[in-house]
Amino acid sequence: MRFFFLLAAFLTLTSAAHAACIPSGCSGQLCVSDKDGDGGGVVSTCEWRDEYGCYQKFGECTLQKDGKCGWKPTAKLKECLKNPAKFSQR
Repeated sequence: MRFFFLLAAFLTLTSAAHAACIPSGCSGQLCVSDKDGDGGGVVSTCEWRDEYGCYQKFGECTLQKDGKCGWKPTAKLKECLKNPAKFSQR
């Protein structure tokens, strides 16, 4: 029982350290901690690539196992990245 209490406390502290992951960057192509996002320390060039549309439509910006924010490689995202021009709106 003690183990589960310590695990729950650790997970709570870990999730508090990374409150949320958010898409950022000029084209929404970056997945960053909300502490670094809009108004934070993230800088990107302002260009468009068809792949960015895949991340906007099908990307899930989430906390990864390593504790960093990143794009979850969902089946829809992988499919879109195979032919991003097909899904691009620009």
